[in-house]
Amino acid sequence: MAIPPYIAQLRKHIGHDLLMYVATAGIIHNEEGKLLLQYKGEGIGWSLPSGIMEPGETPAESLFREVLEETGLEVRPLKLVGVAGGPKYRHTYSNGDLGEPTILFFTCEVTGGTYGAYTDPETKDLGYFGENELPELVVPYNMDMLFGREDSFFDR
Repeated sequence: MAIPPYIAQLRKHIGHDLLMYVATAGIIHNEEGKLLLQYKGEGIGWSLPSGIMEPGETPAESLFREVLEETGLEVRPLKLVGVAGGPKYRHTYSNGDLGEPTILFFTCEVTGGTYGAYTDPETKDLGYFGENELPELVVPYNMDMLFGREDSFFDR
């Protein structure tokens, strides 16, 4: 995973200790209702297109940047549908850094770009999946939120 400069600067002070941060994630469906997932490198696995917000970004700007970098698609957030965080979202990265995101989940509309024209080396593969054909996911996502059966989801 590419470390944002802001996070790299913080890591100089705290080392590998737990760092809490805000991330955005895009829920993107194709015309068939299948969900777009990204296979992240370093053997992490399948996840929504997502990433850490950088200083000075709004959540919408972060989402747009991350989805474009990781999928090649330009998106517009339609609705904030969930917020999740806490220990079950903690992750130890391959370099030993411990992170715990608070994730803002947005449903998205694709407005442009080219599927698969991603620039982030973290992306190893992309795919659209139906709910009954999902690969193993690295984050404990709420399926009702991902497939639009809940108006909003706040992890408890």
